[in-house]
Amino acid sequence: MAHYAFLNSENIVVKVITGVDETETQTDTDGTVVGGSAEAWEAFYASQPWHAGLTCKRTSYNNNIRKQYAGVGF
Repeated sequence: MAHYAFLNSENIVVKVITGVDETETQTDTDGTVVGGSAEAWEAFYASQPWHAGLTCKRTSYNNNIRKQYAGVGF
């Protein structure tokens, strides 16, 4: 399980979701394999229509990614 933060154009966190761990891969509905890295999952989540216009970044409760867990509004 991994967590992903969505940032608006001002780099303010507007949403945090629980997603797929970055080491996992999954097959999309069209047969495309997605995942395998944090960057691949960030791109996948950012490309979803309900996240249009937002940037996706991996975040962690353990503070081992980007020092702090992303919080909405920061």
